[in-house]
Amino acid sequence: MADDKAFLSDTQRNNNASRGEMFLGDSTNDTDTRVIPSLDVNDGGFVAWKTVCGAWCLMFATFGMTNSFGVYQDFYSREYLTNYSPSEIGWIGSTQLFLLFFLCWPAGTLFDVGYFHHMIITGSIIYIFSLYMLSLAKPQQMYQVFLTHGIGMGLSLGVLYLPGVAVVSHHFQRRRTFAMGIVMSGSSCGSLLFPWLTNHLILTHGFGFATRIAASICCGMLIVANLLMRTTLPPKMSVFSIKNSLNDLGSLLKERNYTLFLLAFFLGGLGLYFPLLYLQLYAIKNGVEANLAFHMFTILNGSGFLGRLLPPLIADIYGVFNVASLFSVLQTGLLLSMIGLTSASGIAAFAAFYGAVNGTWIAVIGSCMASMAPSLHEVGTRMGVGYLACSFGLLAFSPISGAILGPDYHWTWTILFHGLCLILSTAIFVYLRFSFRVLRGTQKV
Repeated sequence: MADDKAFLSDTQRNNNASRGEMFLGDSTNDTDTRVIPSLDVNDGGFVAWKTVCGAWCLMFATFGMTNSFGVYQDFYSREYLTNYSPSEIGWIGSTQLFLLFFLCWPAGTLFDVGYFHHMIITGSIIYIFSLYMLSLAKPQQMYQVFLTHGIGMGLSLGVLYLPGVAVVSHHFQRRRTFAMGIVMSGSSCGSLLFPWLTNHLILTHGFGFATRIAASICCGMLIVANLLMRTTLPPKMSVFSIKNSLNDLGSLLKERNYTLFLLAFFLGGLGLYFPLLYLQLYAIKNGVEANLAFHMFTILNGSGFLGRLLPPLIADIYGVFNVASLFSVLQTGLLLSMIGLTSASGIAAFAAFYGAVNGTWIAVIGSCMASMAPSLHEVGTRMGVGYLACSFGLLAFSPISGAILGPDYHWTWTILFHGLCLILSTAIFVYLRFSFRVLRGTQKV
């Protein structure tokens, strides 16, 4: 009964919205019913779509490179850092992903209080500097690669990622998931270009030249992104607003469904990224010719473009948790199917299907968090805390994968571990889907 009382009827919500007010009770908080001002969302327009284009460029340059780490993982393991084990090399990618999502919480708080452009400019500068410094790293010098590829790029990505995604929610409401899907498709396009580009240039011109070319492309895209993106929040709010936002973390963790979502997201971080980092190495170790194995990431990321673009449009119609739950089930089944894959055609088919399903899940997860926020002033914080939970799973997954794989590459046990993580995550998402359906009194959740 307490949960039911926390949710207002559709009529009450509409009446409140017409007066420019929203209630925090909309976010499944059993006790908090404060009234706070709501910002107008135009749901489109020139500035909105210009912002989407800028955010697309940002995702292309940042997450597009991050999703290409599997190329570097393979190159480091077989040629550049051969003095180190796969588990040790795995710390580079996992640290980068950990910092990317861990910093989403402070970045979300700063975003909510109006420091959007400050973060985008600062993050862009650090990101490009780190990429150029990576091109100077020497073979077998683990600390040089770790500082630039792991720490430097991770810190800058943590400042850039969430503001680039969350700013879309300031311009769209009815078509928010579709707009976010368009933005996230930028990472798929970047993931199509960078694996092919880096693989080709490393073979023909060397690691340093390949990395400098990638850095130059990213620099141009980030300049365009900074010029195009705009937010609807005031330029800056009081420092006391930051303090209040930090104090709200305790109240967020008291929300049962939100806390369960954090657990599901953590488990998802442990499981879903395994193919994105190890697919090329998996293909080579299963006898696939190296030239063909290089294209597995291209197939995976190309299908991810469709997954990030089309299903989010359906999610705006049928509900983000409905779509997230369905594709979480599909993603889990596909990951476990890797155990039986040994042929080039089978691995290629897996890459195509997993890329599309994983792309959909990643595209809608941000909208799931935004849908639990009762006000635009909480979107950044809620998304930031969500990605913070995911960051700990991402920090652990690559070293755990490397440790289970070992020097003999025990793929079956590694896949089973990550599959179990996704099974638990999926079970929670399915529960949340039914819970929100009851609490909100509608099938569209």
